[in-house]
Amino acid sequence: MSSSYTYDIELYHHNLTGTTKRICIAIYNPNASSATITVYAKTTGYSNTDQSSELDLTAPLQRDYQMGIGATTLSLSGYSYAFLVYVDTPTAKLVNEKVKIKSSLSNVKVRIFHGPTSATAQQVFSYSRDSASGSSTTTGFFQNDGLSNSTLIDASSYQSFVLSEWRPGLNQNEYENGPDVLGSSQLGGNYGMVYTITITNPGGKRIKITPNWSATGNNYARIVLWTSTNGWYTTTKISPNNYWIMATGAGTTFTFKYVLPGGNFGNFKFEIID
Repeated sequence: MSSSYTYDIELYHHNLTGTTKRICIAIYNPNASSATITVYAKTTGYSNTDQSSELDLTAPLQRDYQMGIGATTLSLSGYSYAFLVYVDTPTAKLVNEKVKIKSSLSNVKVRIFHGPTSATAQQVFSYSRDSASGSSTTTGFFQNDGLSNSTLIDASSYQSFVLSEWRPGLNQNEYENGPDVLGSSQLGGNYGMVYTITITNPGGKRIKITPNWSATGNNYARIVLWTSTNGWYTTTKISPNNYWIMATGAGTTFTFKYVLPGGNFGNFKFEIID
């Protein structure tokens, strides 16, 4: 870690090992001086692995994270180790953990890992790096945890657009390539990424948000949104062939934020309607 940056750390993992595993984010301070770790948000939990249960975990977790739930300060003395967050996750469960931190010192190390429930934070840093489970999953470091539309969307002439387009084809620069990754070099869907979208000439229209119901296995959807009127919130669970409606207001512009929690499918269509 560099003391110049803030880091958004997220893990989303299915425990299919047959045993309870400690699935964690650990931290180590190799400096002689104490490091102050500012935790801006920290959320975690586990659920059953059917899509309905997963979305009921991940969507509120992402909302709470954006609201700064779990904020605290950690003092990490020189040459010491600690858990930022961990969950002893039973087999056949999904675990989702998300933390935003900044260190007062550079060179502090962070690891995401799984191990036995007896594992200590110090032991984590003796483990070798895991292997990729396939090209459809991603473990890696990415430069950004948010993006916005570089060209404003004019509601009077541009009637629809897609976010979390996967695989990318229409949108430009929606995905970055991470260095030194396991699995895919791109985070498909941009799960957990904050999209900030500004629309001009909204004229009191509405936005119809439709999940990708053509995707095999997509039985539900649930996303996280922000508007200046409502703040951060999560939609209720959207069932097949249904959609979510969001008002734009009567201002000259309308800005909203959108986050795709794990368990969803990408390719959400946003249509500007009366």
